[in-house]
Amino acid sequence: MFLSSSSNRSRQQKGFSLVELLVVISIIAVLSAILFPVFTQAKQAAKTASCLSNMRQVASAQLLYMGDDEGAFEQMAPGGCEGNMGVVGQPSTWMENLLPYTQSKNVFLCPSGSSTTAGTTVNYAAYPPIFPNTDIGMNSYLGLYYNYFQYFIQDQCEGPGTPGGGGPGDGLATPRTEQNVRYPSSTVMFSDGFEEPASWGFDTAWWIDPGYAVGSPYAISDRHNLRSNVAFFDGHAKNFVADTLESQAAINEPNLIYVEMTNYNAANVIWDLDAANPFDEPGKWPSNCCSN
Repeated sequence: MFLSSSSNRSRQQKGFSLVELLVVISIIAVLSAILFPVFTQAKQAAKTASCLSNMRQVASAQLLYMGDDEGAFEQMAPGGCEGNMGVVGQPSTWMENLLPYTQSKNVFLCPSGSSTTAGTTVNYAAYPPIFPNTDIGMNSYLGLYYNYFQYFIQDQCEGPGTPGGGGPGDGLATPRTEQNVRYPSSTVMFSDGFEEPASWGFDTAWWIDPGYAVGSPYAISDRHNLRSNVAFFDGHAKNFVADTLESQAAINEPNLIYVEMTNYNAANVIWDLDAANPFDEPGKWPSNCCSN
């Protein structure tokens, strides 16, 4: 016995049952639960890789700049140590010094950061003040100040009568140079910088003091799933668990010796060129972090 054409049409037009729809929805939900985290992780991994690429470009620019400046590091804020930071016609930040070598401000941004447009100028005298807008920060211990050399070897940028103090007859502060870098593959140039909430009204990501705890002004950022990208003096860049880059002893220490303590960390990276480090003086300070 054959079914009529009308019976065929009736059967062909029959839709899914409620049970079948629920099964399909359940399958979609399970697949979504499995795949969405994978997609999110893949997206974050791509952003991390892009940020690492930017880090390498900035490190390469730094090396080129130093090659043209007798191997010397620039100031974080050029001219600041001599009392003429950001004067007309001069760079006001290390980023502006490197711009001729990067050809783009965007390399100072991180795709995982909150900034979408880079700003490389600082002017505290303007009203309202002009703040930089970057995600990558310079290791502040490489500049002319805020380092072991300034605090313990040669007072500089400290006022009249000292090198770089800005007073009549004062000599220029002495920059650190590539000759001071004994462990290039372990010496930090740049890392992801902490981005302050917009409500704070100023930017803190363009330079980094690794003696400050992650998540505080002028500190390392852990925006890559609690990890941070770091660029080194030999030009390579690497991703680290952010806490391994820090020393709890340095974070807890209120005195200037904390600058030296920062060289003792679980990642075995060197932040300060002139201070003791675990390669030359192993075990001088504890290397654990973090309890805060």
